[in-house]
Amino acid sequence: MARFFFHLRKGDEELTDAEGVVLADRATAREQATRTIRDFFQPFLGQVDPEWQEWRLLVCDENERCVFAMDFAAGAVLHWCDRLLSTLQVNQQVIYLEVERMRRGLFVAVGDLRHLRDLKAMLLDQNRNERDDLRKQMMTSAGVRQRTGEVVARSRQQSRVSPWEMQHVAPR
Repeated sequence: MARFFFHLRKGDEELTDAEGVVLADRATAREQATRTIRDFFQPFLGQVDPEWQEWRLLVCDENERCVFAMDFAAGAVLHWCDRLLSTLQVNQQVIYLEVERMRRGLFVAVGDLRHLRDLKAMLLDQNRNERDDLRKQMMTSAGVRQRTGEVVARSRQQSRVSPWEMQHVAPR
């Protein structure tokens, strides 16, 4: 929830909203502003009252950043768009083939993406397991290499003593 301010401006003249209104989000503030502009349209004139034609509605957030702006003169456009949309009654029984194809294609794509996500997770787990196995094998081979080095060092030390010397060395 955030506070939005609805300021009115005409050239250098400005009517500032000091109190503001707490709304859910920017989209809700935009809807509120659009409804306000629609209210200024006068159907019997076919336009917004001439006194308000040059005014503009500015919607600002708590940091005084403008998040939406619209001229009051746009109220006529909004009114005629609303009337046009209300006259277009879409038969709910009609199936639009292109839309249905796109919807099915989207479902297939979503299924493929889920499958690829699961495959990626499986491959990451497999990679992690193989990395851990490789690390264990490297540690094991390092230990074997160290023991082999020790055995080779002992062997070289023993080979320095000749067999003849081994026979003639007096036991202590």
